[in-house]
Amino acid sequence: MHELRCLRAQYRYHNSVFTPRLPLKRVRNILVRNGLGFSEDGNPSWWYALVDLRRNEQDDLTKATLKYIEDNCPKTSKILGTGCGIGWMLFWLAQRGFRDIAGFDYLGNVVQAAKQIAELGDISAKLWQADGFEPKLEESYDLILVLHWIYSAWAGNYGNRPRSADRETLLSNFLGQYAPHLNQGGYLMVVLIDSMSDYLEPRSDIYPVRHSSEQVAKCAAGVGLTIERKMFNSKYGHLPRMVYVLKKS
Repeated sequence: MHELRCLRAQYRYHNSVFTPRLPLKRVRNILVRNGLGFSEDGNPSWWYALVDLRRNEQDDLTKATLKYIEDNCPKTSKILGTGCGIGWMLFWLAQRGFRDIAGFDYLGNVVQAAKQIAELGDISAKLWQADGFEPKLEESYDLILVLHWIYSAWAGNYGNRPRSADRETLLSNFLGQYAPHLNQGGYLMVVLIDSMSDYLEPRSDIYPVRHSSEQVAKCAAGVGLTIERKMFNSKYGHLPRMVYVLKKS
């Protein structure tokens, strides 16, 4: 049975289109060494599950986002991943030919794991620790990614303090941190919980900061951005989410 499970895992890995090509056993070891393996009750951490459960392959929105970048952004694009975690999506892009890759995360041990994984895969990426709400950026980028973290961080997860302002103020303040560091014609891609979640039955209070397309358009316009494209998914995760591709014209 163990050999059969190993064969199945190997098959899934070699047929995974959106998973970085890295030695997964060594990646798992890196996560464990950095305290990102399992909790005291035996549950895998979010980062461990990302790798072990092939979350890039399970989430249609992640696949659509990565494919959109690959198809629409030049390989010379200067890319910044905010809240990049262990760099899993950035490393996929690097292996697809993107060479100017940078990213940061709020948690020091997560950044350390990302650096070790990049070294393991001989991937060139500038990685550092920073607060995504106050990143103190010094450079400008062609593509800024805000994938799968902002709606959770607003709620106070991953060491962040909860934010309690109204939804439009939260989003406007956040976009205002990054719009000045986006090159002309560049894109900011952000995943947000869609406001239709307010009307779900049964009611859910998880991730209470949610936005409609109209709110996003208004907040984006306030910092010189327009909605270039939207991609929606209601089948994976806790609540329906939308990826907004915002362009600096």
